[in-house]
Amino acid sequence: MPDITSFTENTNKFHTWLSENFEKLSPKIEIADLRDTNQGRGLIAKQDIEEDEVLFEMSRDAILNIETSQLSKINPENAEKLNNLTQWESLILVLAYEMMLGSESKWSPYFDVLPSGGFNSLMFWNDEELEHLKPSRVLSRIGKKEAEEMYHKLVPGQCEELGVPELAKFLTLEKFHVVASIIMSYSFDVDRPEEVDLVENGELEKETDELEEAPEVEPTEDDDKEDNSSSNIEDEDEEEEDDDDEDEEQSNIIKNDTFLKSMVPLADTLNANTTLFNATLKYTNHKLSMTATKPIPAGSQIYNIYGDLPNSEILRKYGYIELPNSQHEFAEIPIELVKQHYLKFPLSKESKHASALEKLNASQKLVDGVLELIDESEFLDMTLVDCEGSIVIESYEVFKDGEVLLELTVLITVLSTLFRAFQSDFKWLKKLLRGVGKEDSEFESFVNRTIMKCYQLIEDGMLNRGALDDLHAILDARLKQYPEEIVNGGFEVPEQYGDFSKEKLANIVLKNEVDVLNC
Repeated sequence: MPDITSFTENTNKFHTWLSENFEKLSPKIEIADLRDTNQGRGLIAKQDIEEDEVLFEMSRDAILNIETSQLSKINPENAEKLNNLTQWESLILVLAYEMMLGSESKWSPYFDVLPSGGFNSLMFWNDEELEHLKPSRVLSRIGKKEAEEMYHKLVPGQCEELGVPELAKFLTLEKFHVVASIIMSYSFDVDRPEEVDLVENGELEKETDELEEAPEVEPTEDDDKEDNSSSNIEDEDEEEEDDDDEDEEQSNIIKNDTFLKSMVPLADTLNANTTLFNATLKYTNHKLSMTATKPIPAGSQIYNIYGDLPNSEILRKYGYIELPNSQHEFAEIPIELVKQHYLKFPLSKESKHASALEKLNASQKLVDGVLELIDESEFLDMTLVDCEGSIVIESYEVFKDGEVLLELTVLITVLSTLFRAFQSDFKWLKKLLRGVGKEDSEFESFVNRTIMKCYQLIEDGMLNRGALDDLHAILDARLKQYPEEIVNGGFEVPEQYGDFSKEKLANIVLKNEVDVLNC
């Protein structure tokens, strides 16, 4: 941590830089040292601020992205090369290059107020510290492996391609993680000017005029006719998969996007809070401006918002939490818990029938067979237009107002209806089992009919008792995966912010998730 003198000096130099490079900087705001509350720098209102008042304004050449960086101008080909990378890849190279330039970079005073270490985001937690977050699903989204794969793609290959081999020496793996974490915590997605023109001219609808926080790395038979036909089909399938991979890779490059991931000086100095936010970043095709969304009294902190994120995601991406919780908390139900519930579901109340079905491995066959048909359902693909892809996914969000994802509602309604039907007739069930995995079988037909009927019930606002019972049982099973101290009320969320240990941060996240599951 820099001492008070250097911290203040860097802040003052940054303020001077802002005065020289911004078109407007309101005298009603100041950059404050909030380290005593573990908030680093923040923006404070020196005087009362009115709703819609502009706090600061900058032209687009003051922000840092592939269009403004010197890296794009080193040679005529660099701009095109950067446009053929992903948003993350290009901004990492651009930001690292400008940092390498040091005082020669236009943004040098800005870089001096960005963190150079001491990150608290989950990428920087060790394995022992991450253990405290079990069983939260946030652990599956940290992305260390993906980050290292990106590093080896960019260094040294892309550095040399761009004509800056010295960047490969500067951008060590450790430095790469720092640069990537700065981008995750501070970057914005800024619509291209031509995109703003379309919105302003009414040619394109825009849901919000707010600048969204940058998304992360996110963080994917026919019968044989001849002896060699099977291998030919496999070769064709592999070629199709390769083509799909290439298409997906091409679709992710910058030139196909309507925005540019960018570093926006001072906008990223605002701390964020889902409850207290009172300012938003707006833009035109020429300028960006921070505007108050409500009256802000003198002495109050000015907050932005990162999006509808729960504390688990705020901690993962930004390294802090909100007390007592985020306004957008959710917990997650892994698909494995749903599977386990129905694997244990009694298929017969008579012991001799249950024993016979167990020998047939009936539960496993039914669960796998039903989920496969739900996954491939053309009916659901056509009707659930707001759901991306299959409803059989790795996990399902449950929200603190008691709402669950439509995908989970449909899935459990179908499964609960089917498995209660399976209980009704032992002989019929044995007959159905012979058709599991076979096309045009009675099993396939019955499952598809049930999918349609269940969806129609849900559309009419009805949910059967069996589905509700199963959902509650699955939620209870999820709760049992959490530490007893968190579930039974032994841990209380602190009322005030402090210098929390990683274990306490993890416990706050787990407590927020347990509270959601108890709704």
